[in-house]
Order: sequence, then structure tokens, then C-alpha cells
Amino acid sequence: MPQVSVIVPVYKAETYLRRCVDSILVQTFTDFELLLIDDGSPDRSGEICDEYAQKDNRVKVFHKENGGVSSARNYGIEHANCDWLCFVDSDDYISSTYLDDFGLRAEVADIYMQGYVNIKDGKIVCTHNFVNCTEHNLVGTLAYAENNNIINSPCVKLFNRCIVMEHNVRFDERVSYGEDHLFVMNYMQYINTSYYSNLNGYHYVENQTGSLTHKLVSAEQYSLYMKELSRLYGNLLTIHVDDSIKLYVAYSKRVYTNVMNYISKCSSNTNGLRELRAFKKLISNVLKTKFIGLSSKEQVLLVLFKVLSPDTLLGLMNCRRKYVKD
Repeated sequence: MPQVSVIVPVYKAETYLRRCVDSILVQTFTDFELLLIDDGSPDRSGEICDEYAQKDNRVKVFHKENGGVSSARNYGIEHANCDWLCFVDSDDYISSTYLDDFGLRAEVADIYMQGYVNIKDGKIVCTHNFVNCTEHNLVGTLAYAENNNIINSPCVKLFNRCIVMEHNVRFDERVSYGEDHLFVMNYMQYINTSYYSNLNGYHYVENQTGSLTHKLVSAEQYSLYMKELSRLYGNLLTIHVDDSIKLYVAYSKRVYTNVMNYISKCSSNTNGLRELRAFKKLISNVLKTKFIGLSSKEQVLLVLFKVLSPDTLLGLMNCRRKYVKD
């Protein structure tokens, strides 16, 4: 039996699907199966998947009705046969040593992680990795990954399938934003050890239209994500009492980042004012918490979000954007 199940959700991906699949099939680590989950694609994505299955017996194709990226990934989990689960998005691609780079053969852990690079217009715009991480326990590694935007994706990780199945860890199909992050944090409740590689063989490609992982989000969905994240962090704080400060700082910074990101999104959207008004009401309980580890500037900005009206917030954001542009 192969050691790793690579799960790729596929939807409207005919333009870049071959790049993704080809990068997986040339891995130096060969002990894997590739599950292509065609989520009811109206283009030729399903046909392309079938072509690969005919050429390579490591490729298994599943065609299902459209249900969204979480549904497709969950379908892949249910049909995986290997000890470890690996997720790759159809608009992204990986280096030829990506699976080897996890260190699966050299180390024993409940989760394996590495970094990634952001690709925009064919160029690397930023890199996220563990090069500067000095932590080696689970909570320290989690906090570092959270603060460096590594934890919030199921990609660049290997998950133990037995743990996933035993605790029914799945992607929340109610959530259309942040479901990746919630899956990882849910899994983190049930593990004790982690291992990370300093390498970053995953290439995250920005601005691919039509794929399963790039959708606009409503205030209702964004707030649902934040409420679920708050609940999961609460569980982790109960489990890891001795390391609660590190976890709480990581949570505080994530809340700050999420709030600022949503204000920014609203400021450039025609429905932004309406959505921001709804968002403030929906996450009012989340913001009652006293956050720690934030800079003075971050603390002030969160206070302003709480006390200023949405109209004023967007006005300030637009003035700032105009000032920076000028």
C-alpha cells in the first residue's frame, strides 16, 4: 500500500490542471497515490483527469456533483487508502522533491509541515517558511506557523489518516471562507507531536479565476469562520494549559489580522459598507476578549474598529489608500 494519499480537488481547472498533476507525478518520493476529485467541473477538467488515470495507475479519478472545495476534499479523505493525507490545490504546483522534503522517512510525528512561496504573474512575491523558527514542541511550532501564515492552509502539511478518521476531522461544508484554517486547527486538538522542514516546495499561485479556492466572502461567512476559530482556540487553550500564553498571543494576532483584512476587503467593494455593518454585529462577542501580545498600534486599531462606525472606518481606510497612492 502506498504511504501518502495526495488529494486534489478539481473545478474549472483545465487551464492549469496539467501543470499541477505533472508536478505531482514526477516526485522523487514515489510511494503515493493521487486522488483527483472532479467536483462537477463544466469544462474539460474531468476529461483531463481521466486521461491521467489511463496513463498512470497511481492516479485515481472520482467524479461527483458540485459541492464546493470542502465537499471535494472530504470526498477525497473518505476514499484515501494511505497512512498520510496530503492536499494540493489544482491551480498550484509543487517541486519534484516536495513529498521527500517533509522528512517522513526520517522523523516520527503526528503532523509534518513545510513552507511555501506565493506566485503572482509568474514571479515569486513572497516566501513563508520555518527558517527562523526556533520552536520544537507542538504549541511553539503552531504559534510560529500561525504568525507566519503557514498554519491556515491544509496544503504544505501531512496529516495522519488514522487520527483524521478516528476523530472525524473534516472540512466544514457550512463555511466557504477559512475552512482550510479550521480543518488544521481541528486536527491540532488531537495530536501531540509535530515536525517541520525549512524547505518550501509548494507554489501557491494567486489570482486564478474559477478555481475552488478563490471566492468572495460575505460578512456572515467571515464571521462564522472567526467564531469557529475562537471555539477551536478555546479548546486548545484548555488542552495546552502550560503553553497557554503562546497560544493566546497567536490567537490575538490572528483576530487582529482577520479584522483588518476584512475592513480592507470592504473598503474596495461596492457592498462593503453593508457587509462591514453586519460583520461588526456578528463578531461582537469575539471582540469582547482581552487580546494580548499586540503592538500598541495593533491595539489602537482594534479599539477603533470597536468604537467607530463602519462609515467612518471605511472613510479612514479610503483616505489612507489615497494618501499612500499620492
